[in-house]
Amino acid sequence: MTSRQQQRQQERLLIKQGQAAVTKGLPVTPQKSDVVAVALVVARALQDKADATRASRAAALVHALSEASTKRTPGEAKLACRK
Repeated sequence: MTSRQQQRQQERLLIKQGQAAVTKGLPVTPQKSDVVAVALVVARALQDKADATRASRAAALVHALSEASTKRTPGEAKLACRK
């Protein structure tokens, strides 16, 4: 059984890990801990009831994660945008 202080410390570490994942992006096969950390960051953004734009902020976090992950591991397929 972990103490309350240890739980808070683990949560802080997960938040740091989640914020780093949002900034750097996730690999194609992410670790379970990275996914949990990102979910905690997004959940925290949604819990702030004083912020009327919390859903938009959470969506922006997920969008930033998506963009960073795409840049980190670009697909091998070429996009055919030219005519």
